[in-house]
Amino acid sequence: MAYALANRLARPTSGRPIFVTGNGRSGTTWIGQTLGRPADVLYYREPCHPYRNGIHEDDAANRIWARYLRPGDRDPFFERTLGHAFRGWFWPGGGHPLSDYRKRIGARPRVLVKEVASFLSAEWVADRWDPQMLVILRHPGAYAVSVRNMDRPERELARLAVMRADEKLREDLIGDLEAHLARVETPLEASLATWGIRTRAALAALDRHPDWGRVHYEDVARDPVAGFRDLYVRLGLAWSDAIEAWIREKTTSTREGHFTTSRVSQERIDAWRHDLTPEEKDRARRVLEPFGLPVYSAPEDWDTAAV
Repeated sequence: MAYALANRLARPTSGRPIFVTGNGRSGTTWIGQTLGRPADVLYYREPCHPYRNGIHEDDAANRIWARYLRPGDRDPFFERTLGHAFRGWFWPGGGHPLSDYRKRIGARPRVLVKEVASFLSAEWVADRWDPQMLVILRHPGAYAVSVRNMDRPERELARLAVMRADEKLREDLIGDLEAHLARVETPLEASLATWGIRTRAALAALDRHPDWGRVHYEDVARDPVAGFRDLYVRLGLAWSDAIEAWIREKTTSTREGHFTTSRVSQERIDAWRHDLTPEEKDRARRVLEPFGLPVYSAPEDWDTAAV
């Protein structure tokens, strides 16, 4: 009731919303949180996160993490959660407590949504709400190591199974990979395969929509101030000395934890190279080679000596 009243009293948002998306465990929170710093921006971190929205059963959650929608499809869960976020509304699963409502009093903020659960359906999101799109890409080795460190190996295998069973996804993106994906057995292989499927979908969408933005995590991490300043310009966000100081502080200190965004960014670029054995790197390249992706596929992208 309190959320509904707050939403009825809130003024409409302003400007074109921004949708920042990419594979999970790929720096999306760091980039989204940093882009959401301006006072006139209302930032939503993963409004479609199933657990935050009361969906805790693994099978149901995995069907959200692996969901693929074509433009024009209907999906009550994504329509509700993303619809609320793009309106600047608050709800129990939206990541904003009612105490944050003061940000909406008399204000008309620009909405910025950072999402990973709907990454595979990014083109559907763009078709439905017409946000300014920014796709984040990061090396699959870093993704695979980060997923492994979370110590939930069954999840990627389950999500790959959901993707392989999706008739639309087979028709549009992975029909040529059916035999190859059937040979995926280990959690490491599954994490690389799901990365490949989502990234193949994103790159195809980027080709169809040259107005979408694209950024590689590694490019921003090498020089965070310059990288974020460029993104602020591209997205029409207001840069300030305070934001620059915050970026410098966040990228020169380290706090441990799977979900921390305060790490020495330069060190994070290639840390994965020392966490995968040579045999695992060779296996990773064999898993990804049939996808035919034009990113992170050169030998030097996987060579430890390139660090």
